[in-house]
Amino acid sequence: MNKLAKMIKENRKKIGISQAELARRSNLSREFIRQIENGESEPSLVTLRRILKNLNYELDFKKNDDKKS
Repeated sequence: MNKLAKMIKENRKKIGISQAELARRSNLSREFIRQIENGESEPSLVTLRRILKNLNYELDFKKNDDKKS
């Protein structure tokens, strides 16, 4: 299982929802969620953002170079 798959599965379980519920909230199939969690498929960035939003998980893509001396 890759890191992304593990993170999605762990966070889904942490908030106490099933694959079917995550799929419903994300407008995806339960089978696709299963494939992602098992490392059999990789979601597009758009799909990943939808999944993470429904897991209450935020990614911060901002670089830490905003700090100027």
